[in-house]
Amino acid sequence: MRRTLIVAFLLVASSAVGADYEMTTYYMALLHRGPKWTAEQTAEVKAIQQGHMENIQRMARIGKLVLAGPFTDDGDLRGVFVFRM
Repeated sequence: MRRTLIVAFLLVASSAVGADYEMTTYYMALLHRGPKWTAEQTAEVKAIQQGHMENIQRMARIGKLVLAGPFTDDGDLRGVFVFRM
């Protein structure tokens, strides 16, 4: 997981190489498996996941989301977002 976070930050930092330098604020969000998590794929769970993915795509389109992705080790830490403000 640490390696994934380091790679994420390097990708964000490398996007500024060769460009005019300007201070930018980034926020990182880590997604944790909540207490109500279930492996069951109910209609409600599918609807929530669909809304989650639509919101991710919307934020990427408007330039707020720089990086997003899941962690694949099936632990409680589920994924990461990097936002540009």
